[in-house]
Amino acid sequence: MNLKMKKYLTILTLLLNTYCSREKNPIITTIESDFSIFLTKSMELQLDSDINKVELESVPLLTTTNISFYDFSTHCIYLTESRDKIYSDLVDENNTFKEIYHPFVLIAQNERIYMGWLWSPFKTSMGTFGPSIFDTDYFPEDVIQIFSIEPYNFLRYEMSDVRDDDRIKRALQEASIFHAGLNVELASVTIVTNADTSTVQYTFTITNNDKDNLYIPDPYLMADSTFHKYTSGVVFKTNNNTYWCKNKSWQINIFENWNPLWYKKIRTNESIKRTLTLRGYPKIPPGNYSCYFPYAAPTKIERDRRFKSDGRYWIGWVNSNILPITISD
Repeated sequence: MNLKMKKYLTILTLLLNTYCSREKNPIITTIESDFSIFLTKSMELQLDSDINKVELESVPLLTTTNISFYDFSTHCIYLTESRDKIYSDLVDENNTFKEIYHPFVLIAQNERIYMGWLWSPFKTSMGTFGPSIFDTDYFPEDVIQIFSIEPYNFLRYEMSDVRDDDRIKRALQEASIFHAGLNVELASVTIVTNADTSTVQYTFTITNNDKDNLYIPDPYLMADSTFHKYTSGVVFKTNNNTYWCKNKSWQINIFENWNPLWYKKIRTNESIKRTLTLRGYPKIPPGNYSCYFPYAAPTKIERDRRFKSDGRYWIGWVNSNILPITISD
């Protein structure tokens, strides 16, 4: 047998072995990808279901071939195409998911990392714990967010966030679609006045960990009152109670409004520090609190306006660290 024939048989053997291993292993798919999201065949699953025994659909909902990049700070997935094409078989005539809850499994580095849900909030007022993908149009057509509505994951308070698993990060890096995004560090929180209507002052630092220069909403450019339409300010949490600013009318459609004059460019590895004062909190009782700050930006910036020659507009929201403080009498 000549060398050429041996090489041909070796390649053929490898292909056959690969095919057979795929038939036995439900994680490996017919579409090569080190990062993917699969819908489950069964709808009747719970958060504590054994993820390794869940039967998956044969074709993934999403792979690296559909992804331009993944912002690890917001867990926003920027697609190479419209999400309507991703959802085409999953939505009804109202463009909402046909199923109120449809479980999915995220896979990275050939391991099942976590289970979440495609969730249609317009069809039910009852949420579900764990990572979720909504059918609402909070974002432009090329963006999907994996949002965690589990309280301790949302606050990074009692448990680590499953979306931050290092295997996911490595898979995204190996696929060259990882973007670190922003980090928000809450530095200090001061109760200026603590009465029936209280005032809080807080200082935070925003750092650009991304490989891109990012244009971010700067409260010093948009005024405190405008900035606080997009965020609740600092949140105070104990085991039993949560306190936040009540003096605002928050509406989701506010995220459609934006002005380029609000934005400041911060280069890769650059930081800015800001101190804000917000009135409208209830009286906060004495005690020990865990504080955090959700930094939020307008989300409905379309792709053709989002990218500039020297950077891009950052969209989404990201939570700060948890800062413990004590409030005295």
